[in-house]
Amino acid sequence: MKIIRPQQTAEKCGIALSTLWAWAEGKPDFPKPVQLSGNVSGFIEEEVETYLERKVAESRAEPTKRETAVVAAKKSALVRRQRATLAAGGAQ
Repeated sequence: MKIIRPQQTAEKCGIALSTLWAWAEGKPDFPKPVQLSGNVSGFIEEEVETYLERKVAESRAEPTKRETAVVAAKKSALVRRQRATLAAGGAQ
């Protein structure tokens, strides 16, 4: 088991140190820090790697919320255009 310091963990995740602490406190699925001594903490490297691997797998398995929202917006716009076309044609 290898413990890595917060700065290393943030770099491994590609995030800022402040984001790391926000994730550690606010994301229930993100690895929790290990208190090594008074003001010294770290993260278990395997847990961080497992978290990142899971996120990669999830992102490739399902469309992201953003992609889903974009598709829904396009469908909605298409339906509005079709209704407008029908309304214009029916009024003639």
